[in-house]
Amino acid sequence: MEDCTGRILSQLQRMSTQAVQISDHRVMENLSEDIHWLLLLAGHTLTMDATGETPLIPSEIMHYSIKQFDSVDIDVTLKVLTSPDQYIHNIQGADESCDHVVRWVNVEP
Repeated sequence: MEDCTGRILSQLQRMSTQAVQISDHRVMENLSEDIHWLLLLAGHTLTMDATGETPLIPSEIMHYSIKQFDSVDIDVTLKVLTSPDQYIHNIQGADESCDHVVRWVNVEP
């Protein structure tokens, strides 16, 4: 996900400084399609484990997040979670100490 959004950012920056070519549109369509399917799969995975009547985040994802507790900086994780408009690599400490589950769902704008 991070790789795809990083490539889109690079493509958009390149397109803003150079003339747009047909191949640029194809690259953007392919990247957008990849991100579209990744988000669909992520949303399905995170919300389709229903025990009873209430859909829940799968217990495996919850346990994975809990196991990281000692190495996670809550302040950095909250910053990543509340900053969807910022690229994750621009948030200080996010690479090292953000909860991987939060990092995984936070994509570049």
